[in-house]
Amino acid sequence: MVIRKAALILALVALVLAPGAGFACDKTAAAATTAMTKAGCDKNCDKPCCDEAAKAAMLAENAGAGCEKSAEALVAMATDSGCEEPAVNIPNNGALTDLPNWIAVEVPATVDKDGVHAIPMGRLPSGFLGLLTNQIGVHDMTAEAILKKSRTAALQALLVDPIVNNYQGIEEMLDTMIEYQEKWLGYLK
Repeated sequence: MVIRKAALILALVALVLAPGAGFACDKTAAAATTAMTKAGCDKNCDKPCCDEAAKAAMLAENAGAGCEKSAEALVAMATDSGCEEPAVNIPNNGALTDLPNWIAVEVPATVDKDGVHAIPMGRLPSGFLGLLTNQIGVHDMTAEAILKKSRTAALQALLVDPIVNNYQGIEEMLDTMIEYQEKWLGYLK
């Protein structure tokens, strides 16, 4: 347990101090900046009152870092706070009862020392279920194309994707994608 908390704290410190890393949230960066300003510090300050985390917060805010939730999740795990996050991407595992357990879903969750736990959402309205079931089929077909290294299966996955509204030229588009991304998709030739 102590080793797990230490590892989480080290990961949090690495996240906060990493150059260009997003800070936990803009509010946190703003609060650190305000505290530094009140203490008469700036990002180049070397007074003891300006610790490295506060400097990193100011740099993150000034670099326009977005609202990254990973640092907050690490703190919740390290402190066992059981905080609630409004949206996390995790394996379904029963959170949405109508969808397969293996598919990733975005749902509210709690975060504690044991990890991230989906808040069960139950059944979906039939319209949403229809749309999501179709999209799961597309993802499943795409995975099949990868596993079988099949251009034909990749083409079929594209053809059933609901966002594809023009089928003319789709084979040429797939060939262009494979050509431009040869390093990653060359196995589909």
